[in-house]
Amino acid sequence: MASTPYREGHLLVASIRVLEHLRHHPPQEEEIAELLGWPQEKVTFLLRGLVEDEILARVGSAFDERYEIRDHRKLEELPEEDTDPGIAAELAEFDEKQAREQEKLERLFLEGEEPRKKRRLKDLDEDFQRFRSQKPPDPFSKEGE
Repeated sequence: MASTPYREGHLLVASIRVLEHLRHHPPQEEEIAELLGWPQEKVTFLLRGLVEDEILARVGSAFDERYEIRDHRKLEELPEEDTDPGIAAELAEFDEKQAREQEKLERLFLEGEEPRKKRRLKDLDEDFQRFRSQKPPDPFSKEGE
């Protein structure tokens, strides 16, 4: 796994310190992302790198993960720049995909249920017309014998 860049590592550790001070408990990923104004996916990826580098410790349960500072001095060992240029491209691709999905949902919302309802009503009407055109079986006919 690529190491977290120096600048982002310091920002993440500082945000953890600030949030621990303000809220009196180790912060969750969502709280860190909100404070920094970064996408949740980026924060998750960078926090995992800091945990692997033993700068942070993940604490809590399977339902409630929080982060504490383990050894802030190891931040100085982080590389100055991002060593994996693919991460930025992957994040940009993910953001683009999310934007396309959001646009698709907005289009569906604006169109509403009308086209689907009209198609369903048309299908029901056709079924009813077919049913209506069929002659009911004669209960008194001798064809069944």
